Order: sequence, then C-alpha cells, then structure tokens
Amino acid sequence: MFDTAERFVAYRLPELFAGLPRAPGSFPVQYLGANVPQAWAASAIFRLVAILCGMHASSNASGSTLYVNPALPDWLPELTIDNLRAGTGSLSLRFHGTQVEILSNTSGFDVAHGPAPRPAAPAFSPPRRHRRRR
Repeated sequence: MFDTAERFVAYRLPELFAGLPRAPGSFPVQYLGANVPQAWAASAIFRLVAILCGMHASSNASGSTLYVNPALPDWLPELTIDNLRAGTGSLSLRFHGTQVEILSNTSGFDVAHGPAPRPAAPAFSPPRRHRRRR
C-alpha cells in the first residue's frame, strides 16, 4: 500500500485502481471516475498500522486491555504512535521489530505484549434428524 500510494498525487489512494504485477515500468492505474481519496481507501492505512503493530483492544467487566504483538517489516524498523486516544486518556507506544515500549499511558487500558486471546468457540449442536413416520 505504501508503494502504491507513492504513485498517486499527494499519496492519496483512489477508491479503485488496477493492480499490475511488480515489474520494472509497471504502475497502478486509477479507474476513470474513481473518487480521490475514498473514505475506505484513505482509512486503510490506519488498519495497516494496527495490523503491523498487532493491536487489538478488549474490554469487559474486569477492565480494558490493549494487546500488542508487533511484527514490523525490515523496511520499517521502528514506529512510534503518539497520543492514541483510548478509554479516558491516551497512549504513546514505540515499536521496534517485535518489541514495544510504553512511552506513556493515561488511557486506563493495561498494555499486554502478545497476541490477543481467541474467543471461545460457540457450542455446536448438530442438527436433529427427523425420522419419517411409516
């Protein structure tokens, strides 16, 4: 997405563009009539950052936790998120590869380094078979 954004004016992703294989001389082509920037295209970068940082927020009656499990690519060795609004305040976090440093936290969230727990699988009951009456 970062490489694609470089090819468009002011790094603004259009709502739709044609993708071509990465090769010398190839580049993404905006479809005619595509809005620039489109809301979901413009917001995609925030989801990408959350994925790279492995961020997942969870709240329940016992409290709130922000799970972070970063996996930054080689081309992005460090990333700082400053003043991320959450809960009753904000957080500032610095990510290095697979590590995280908490710079400040007034959010009320606990920060846990590691993947978020997976929700329990719902109970499954096989469908009842109805017998035919003879």
